[in-house]
Amino acid sequence: MGALLWLVLYVYSLTSGSRGKTDALASTDLHENESNWPNPMGHMRPLGQHQPAEGLVEEVSYGFVHPWKFYNSYVFKSKPVIFKGAARSLIGFSQWKDDTLRNVYGTEMFEVEYGKKENRSLPMRTMTLAEFLNLYKREDIYLVGDLVKSMQNDVELPSVLHCGGFQKLLQTSVLWMSSGNTKSVLHMDEYENINCLLDGTKRVILIDKEFDSELRSMDFVHEGSYSTLDVEEVDMHKYPHMQQMPWWSGHLQKGDCIYIPIGWYHSVWSGMGRNLAINVWFAKLLWFNTTDCDNQSTRKGPISNYLKASNEVIPEKIRSEIFEPFQGLSLVTMDDAVEVWGEENEVSIEEIEEVFTFLDSNADSYISWDEIYSADVDEILSSYAYILPPEYFMDQENDEYATHQDDSGNHNGYYQDNDKWIGEKLHEEL
Repeated sequence: MGALLWLVLYVYSLTSGSRGKTDALASTDLHENESNWPNPMGHMRPLGQHQPAEGLVEEVSYGFVHPWKFYNSYVFKSKPVIFKGAARSLIGFSQWKDDTLRNVYGTEMFEVEYGKKENRSLPMRTMTLAEFLNLYKREDIYLVGDLVKSMQNDVELPSVLHCGGFQKLLQTSVLWMSSGNTKSVLHMDEYENINCLLDGTKRVILIDKEFDSELRSMDFVHEGSYSTLDVEEVDMHKYPHMQQMPWWSGHLQKGDCIYIPIGWYHSVWSGMGRNLAINVWFAKLLWFNTTDCDNQSTRKGPISNYLKASNEVIPEKIRSEIFEPFQGLSLVTMDDAVEVWGEENEVSIEEIEEVFTFLDSNADSYISWDEIYSADVDEILSSYAYILPPEYFMDQENDEYATHQDDSGNHNGYYQDNDKWIGEKLHEEL
């Protein structure tokens, strides 16, 4: 019995010493190597695995709603929505089979990405649509390109954009096509977006624009507005802001359309099999003109009738950004203008009075939305650029604000870029 007790004590001493050394080493390693810490939920897992979704994107079961309801319930509130079956009325839904695309549009040129997992650092290749159709089912390629004029003529403008001012703000329409299993980077668009799925399935992961600062805080590419995190394997140690990031989930079936508000971050994953989609980008509408919808509720027409020339797109985007702080007001007063432009842009009362007088075309001491949408943006840029949003004054290279004054001390309000002030550059581009 004594020998047995001695043996037990001896073995205990050995294991105890070994455990002590192991614990000490483990403790040291934890301090020296953070990778040994317990991994957060979703670490090195696909985007969205870190926590359950806040919920599903709202769905409208009967297709598109009236433009007024679209504006009031979703655009004004910056709220995503899926319109079930809305794309079934588009010509491409039933007619754009591969053989038809090859026969009708086969000679049209498109840009093609190599790699169905998006990598924006890689160059793109240009090929005819016929060439792409011959390759896409067996090669790791993805077509992304503006709809050419001949295709625009065959695609109807989504009815939610028929009136109220939407139809004047269209930027471009893009064709997306692959054999499935594509994954986009986590990014945001600087335009409103309606994406209609003509074939296949898509899953969309969305993050509210209110988390913009967190998403821009690490490894963010400003040119293109996207994060470099790996959407298939999110490193939660490298991107700690993602550990508790709220997100929403949207699921699209063939024939569905989704509205993604400007500024909302999203990553789009397509299911297996042929995937074909069209999206329309348009500037943010700040005021819905109800009289514009009179006798136009059944108005139809191809997208080509509405798309702006490239030199008309930038002004509408700038108009939206300048006047967005006033959205929700029926009329803009001088006090409103001082509150916004005086506090945000540090513009003098005299300068605000100048631009207010310019915008108040009927001299009634109020600026109406009709006057805002009638104002010449080119004139605003050339004479009153100091009311541009603060981000226009950001020196992107030095990450600091810069203003410019003339010899009299008046603001020109442009930040310098390649020896030109930004307002001057925008004015020249127009």
